[in-house]
Amino acid sequence: MILTMGEDVTGAVTTRHILQLTARRPELKGWDWVHDIRHSSGEAGNPDVVEVARAFAESPPGPTWTVFVTEDRNFYLWCKVMDAQFRGRVHLTALTVYEAEEQLDALRALNGPSRALSSS
Repeated sequence: MILTMGEDVTGAVTTRHILQLTARRPELKGWDWVHDIRHSSGEAGNPDVVEVARAFAESPPGPTWTVFVTEDRNFYLWCKVMDAQFRGRVHLTALTVYEAEEQLDALRALNGPSRALSSS
């Protein structure tokens, strides 16, 4: 699942969108995700992450991955916080969507059958 956040998208809006998507299609909780946040000006706070983590608590056991496309070199620290909140999901960073897809391909090759990366 690839989500691209525009400059006016806030963490609350993104959270609502993810919750709506996964409510309609619960299988998405077991998919790998790419969040392209390079152009987003609205930050997600811990309450947003907690809400999504609760929704993903019912997801199939991992491994699953979320890769954030960002130029923020310190975003990996936020990823560590999210790792602790999601069961079986690891959060990573990449500089481009292409690099994110490459990371996911490599992780899937090492960890078992791949799930298709589908764009939305």
